[in-house]
Amino acid sequence: MSIKKAAKHYGIPRSTIRFRLAKENQTVFRSGPATILTQEEESELENWLFDMQKRGFPVSKSMLLDNVRKYLDANPRTKKLSENVPGRTWMQLFIKRHPKISLRTPEFVTKGLVLLCL
Repeated sequence: MSIKKAAKHYGIPRSTIRFRLAKENQTVFRSGPATILTQEEESELENWLFDMQKRGFPVSKSMLLDNVRKYLDANPRTKKLSENVPGRTWMQLFIKRHPKISLRTPEFVTKGLVLLCL
């Protein structure tokens, strides 16, 4: 389908279609401000979370935020957070950007069950 026909059929301006098809604009379009961590850093953080889970040490919210704070202290940014501590909104958006991650409530294990497992 030609650009002109597509523009007419879907009611989108031709210039918008041309802009989206241009080679230099083949990047992922994301609205809103840039994130504090880069995509690579967030990917490493996601891998760390899964690695900790596999080792049997699930990460709590406070542990995650503390590790991000330590990382930002060691690697300063031009855009700063208050005291380099990400907040609840950062956590919610991080989980939204990484759908493999979810918040879970750990199950209560009684002493009797622990003794049976040993």
